[in-house]
Amino acid sequence: MTKWKAISEGFRALFKGPYTVRYPFEPSPPPETFRGAPERDTEKCTACGACVQNCPPGAISILDLAEEVAVETWYGKCIFCGRCVEVCPEEAVKMSLRYSLSTYDKEEVKEKVSMKAYRCQICGALITSERHVDVVKERVKVLPLPLNYATAISLCPECRRKYQASYLLGLRVEAKPPMAEKLIRVEERA
Repeated sequence: MTKWKAISEGFRALFKGPYTVRYPFEPSPPPETFRGAPERDTEKCTACGACVQNCPPGAISILDLAEEVAVETWYGKCIFCGRCVEVCPEEAVKMSLRYSLSTYDKEEVKEKVSMKAYRCQICGALITSERHVDVVKERVKVLPLPLNYATAISLCPECRRKYQASYLLGLRVEAKPPMAEKLIRVEERA
């Protein structure tokens, strides 16, 4: 029975043509559910760094380009896992159907999205992009924010830590902080 099946397949191939395509010379369209190279929407990306922190092979990095910050994806390292699509808060990364990335030049398989950098007001270290800061300010404007929020958001983590420590120590020296009053009331009840 297998011989008849093989013979029938041979005759069908003679009249209908082969099942395969001549790939490099003819395009081979992938199925709709195929996970190809991730593509970044330059209008939506804020350079928040979520994709950088969650990329298993480390194919995505943030570059400090003086006046700009860039998110660079190197497809030579990318395993097309789709983790960057899952963690992007702005939904700026989508999986494409592009899979043929062979080249002789490594720079051709890199994608770079750049935007204006947001730097620390004290030391000048890169914090994030201005676009990201604008998105965060928009999202938190409905929340009750501390008085020194505008200053704290313009500082890098190291300078912010020093600023907040000096701010808190200054309050303790000048007047009782609110936490001390709560502690005194608890002690009086006991």
